[in-house]
Order: sequence, then structure tokens, then C-alpha cells
Amino acid sequence: MTLISDELPPAEALPARLERVASVSFGALHRFAHVPNEVAFALAVRRRLFVLPEVSFVIAHGDVPAVLAAKPFRRARNVPFGFVTHGDMRERPPGAFDARLGALYRWAESRSARSADLVIALGPVMADYARRRGASDAQIAIVPNGVDLRDIGISDDDARTFDGHPLSLVFAGRLAVEKGVNDLLEAMRILAESRIEVRLTIAGSGPLADSLRASASTFPNVTFAGAVPRRQLGGLYRSADLVIAPSISEALPMVILEALAAGTPVVACPAGDIPFVVRDGENGLLVPPRNPRALANAIASLAHDRARLRALAANARPSVLPAFSWETIGELLREAIRVRLKERSAE
Repeated sequence: MTLISDELPPAEALPARLERVASVSFGALHRFAHVPNEVAFALAVRRRLFVLPEVSFVIAHGDVPAVLAAKPFRRARNVPFGFVTHGDMRERPPGAFDARLGALYRWAESRSARSADLVIALGPVMADYARRRGASDAQIAIVPNGVDLRDIGISDDDARTFDGHPLSLVFAGRLAVEKGVNDLLEAMRILAESRIEVRLTIAGSGPLADSLRASASTFPNVTFAGAVPRRQLGGLYRSADLVIAPSISEALPMVILEALAAGTPVVACPAGDIPFVVRDGENGLLVPPRNPRALANAIASLAHDRARLRALAANARPSVLPAFSWETIGELLREAIRVRLKERSAE
């Protein structure tokens, strides 16, 4: 296996040949840099593909490198390709992406799903989006994200009581409109008015960071932790009674898999393939999107019923491990590639 990227882990971390590409950066253009940066990276990957020996299959992480790198490589070298789809731009709320970047993604989406040999969908909803974009059932394989406890800095289950007061909440993710963080802050206001004591830690960065800090300035029980190193995420999740994921648009967020693997139940909105992992009343709670009161009520119900919270926590890790371990997910991906290669050899 050869991994081509502009950011690579240490060589000893992966059983792969690592190929780093240094594409042109247009950072000086600031908010106009997104599209040229994406295109430059995809073209750099394409150039590197053409100098690799004996390539049997190409997997692109996203629509743009699929269309600009893997597809031309297949046309020239007859090497099949697949790509990971993360959704559909028509499902993204206004403001989720810079308008120019959104246009690039829509352009790539209109060309990727129909032409790929393999469309890797993170769950059944992403598979439906791929069908809507022209992919056939024969092209699609559901291969979710995976989770490894070592990646997030934990290795075993510590004793946890979930009896602390006040209830401790964590949000971890990009501070952007699609993540629903404004709804979470409104839920915190509703909880405060109801005299239900909770603490919230918001971890992450993004375009809404300043406005969210301003909105929460009167909430003494809301803390902004900034970007948290990946190896510290496990400790962050385990410090919480609940991880909150109020997204209004998603694929299958890693934070949910990681939180559950850390033994922390999740309160989330059923965006994208979140219901593929969060089972309402079993390992977390699902609430309607864009509904701060429903979110507040769900949090309050667990603040008042710690026995139910402990039951959700007991189910958290078994609900994702080993089913979503990288060993299991890796085998799903290997089988999907084997099937496509077999089909190609039979043509």
C-alpha cells in the first residue's frame, strides 16, 4: 500500500509506503485560497500517481481528488479507482462552505459517483446520497470510519460513576454552522433558566469561534478549550458524563465513534449516518435537529436519572467495538476492493 498525502504520519505508524506531495499553496489569497489549494493538491497527487510502479487500485479520499487524479489515471493506465464520499452538497446548510469551494465540490460530485468503480459510503444515508448522484448498487460499499483507543490516548476502562454534580458535557468538533453549536448554547440557556446545573466544555476551532465565545460570555459554566491534540481526546471524552453532537449536517463524525469507544454516551441529532451508530435509548439519545429545547430536555432527563445515564454508558463501548475497530473496517475495505478487482479481471 502507498499513502499519498501532504500530511503524513511517522513511517513506523503505518504498514505502508509513504509518499508526501508538496502542492502549491495559495494561502496569501486568504478566503479565496480554498479552491486553488484543493485543485493544486489533487493535481500534485495525479502527478505522483503516474510515477508509481505497479498500481492495481486507487482510493481517493473525497470527490475532488477522485475526479482530478484517480479518474484521469484510470483513463490513461486502465487502473480502477474508488473514493470515499462524505455526503452531498445539497444537504449542507448555507454557510457551511465558502461559496467557491461549494461550487467546486458540486462540480466534482456531479462527476465522481457515476464514474468510479467503487463508492465507499460511510453508512446507509451516504449510500443513498451516492445513488442520488448516479452511483449504482453494484458500485457502492458501506465502509464506516473506524476507531482505535490508542489514537485518542486511552487503553482501558477506568471506573466511572456518572454521579457527579453538576452534569459534565463536552462538545468536540469544528466550530461551524453545520455542527449546531449555537443550538447547544441556546439549550444551555434553557437549562440555566430551569435551574438545572450542567457544565459544558467546547473543544475545537473554526469560523464561528469568536461569535460563539461572545454568545457564551455570560455563561460561567461554559469553557472553551480550543483545539485539543488527538492523543488527549480520550481523556476529554472520559472526563464528561455526556458528549453532545447537535449537528444539522453530517456524514459519520469521528467524535461519536470515539466518545462511545471511550465509554461516554452521546446526545446527538439524527443527521447523516449518526443514527447508524447512535441508537436512541441504548447508547445515547437522539433529538430533532435545530431544536434547542428538545436538546435541553434530553440533557435534563439524564441529569435527573443517573441510573439511565449509567445504563447508556454501559452500552457505549460494546456498541462500537469491535464492530467499528480499524481491524474490522479494514477487512470490509479489503473485501470491497477484492470484489471490484475480480469483476475487472472477469471483463
